[in-house]
Amino acid sequence: MAGGQEKVVVLSAGPLADQVFRPLLVEGGPLAGSAGRILGVGPGRGIGLIFICLSALPLLASLWAYTRPHVRRVEEELPDAMSA
Repeated sequence: MAGGQEKVVVLSAGPLADQVFRPLLVEGGPLAGSAGRILGVGPGRGIGLIFICLSALPLLASLWAYTRPHVRRVEEELPDAMSA
């Protein structure tokens, strides 16, 4: 990422956790009965939910890539950059 984009991403994590994800995991919130049973409910759980969601993205991307035969066999299908 470019320098400016990194700052926007880092600065948006706090408000996103406080205003979007925290209300989902308060007592009686929409996710309190499902994800709240695993993560807990209360202060600091919004940022935890963000970490869980962001850690799931690379896992899902790798599973998606594994289902694509061309991606899985890229070493065999593409020629070497430098021939011996």
